[in-house]
Amino acid sequence: MEESYVPPREERIWPLPQQQSPQGKHTAERDVSSLLNVFSEVSRSLRTLEERYINIRRRTQVTDQNMLNVSKNFTREFKTLVSDIDEIKRDLEEVKNGVKLMQKDLASCAKEFDLKVIQKYLGFWEPLNFATEDEVRRIVRDALENRNI
Repeated sequence: MEESYVPPREERIWPLPQQQSPQGKHTAERDVSSLLNVFSEVSRSLRTLEERYINIRRRTQVTDQNMLNVSKNFTREFKTLVSDIDEIKRDLEEVKNGVKLMQKDLASCAKEFDLKVIQKYLGFWEPLNFATEDEVRRIVRDALENRNI
């Protein structure tokens, strides 16, 4: 028969059964009792570890769900920002086109110098002293009538 390795007492999970002594039966009962105690301790430890594992798994699931929600919110906000930026770009393009149109309109308008020249000529001509066509006809008619008198 082959001898098996027996770890030193510090490394053992449960105590090895004692050699038969005069008490015999009483020692075997203690050994079974001690094995049952060790088994119940291992069982309690296993249940505790399982509960910890379940709690960690729940926390992980909650964390994953929160991360998904945050990711969805971030994606939604990002899309909103992109659409806002696109709208601002369109508005800016409209403003640029409006400014270009105003520049073209202003380019076709008279300059201040041109207006001063026109004002100077109007001052020389004094257009308020001009007669209208109706006034000239009346004057001519009156003159002809006066001649025929």
